Amino acid sequence: MSRGMVNGEAIVSQAGSDEFREGYERTFGDKPVQRGRWIWDARAGRLVDADSYVPPEEAKSAPIMMDRFYEGVRATDGTDIGSRRKHRAYMKAHGLATMDDFGPGYFTRVKREREVAAKRERREVIARKMYEIDKP
Repeated sequence: MSRGMVNGEAIVSQAGSDEFREGYERTFGDKPVQRGRWIWDARAGRLVDADSYVPPEEAKSAPIMMDRFYEGVRATDGTDIGSRRKHRAYMKAHGLATMDDFGPGYFTRVKREREVAAKRERREVIARKMYEIDKP
């Protein structure tokens, strides 16, 4: 049955049921509820009060990052490329390049050059065939 203003009764919270009390005891036990803000502390493996929480020092949060993104990096074949020097040497040894080595318009320029070279080669083949046909 509805409670509150619908039936003309005063607005009160819902009555507690036995199931609610059992769930409450199962969740909180005999300890009183502590209210506040909590943060998970991975080192301690528990929740810590937000006011007393001290975040761990991390080098990745330093204002200057120099080559930190290379740390622990491995190529797809398992080779360690964990520094700029190792990365460059690996790329050079395998004839590879990163995308930022090519400026804007590079790929359209290369495609156009290949098309021109293909046309030139077709013309030369046709010219040779015509020469062989016309040759007495």
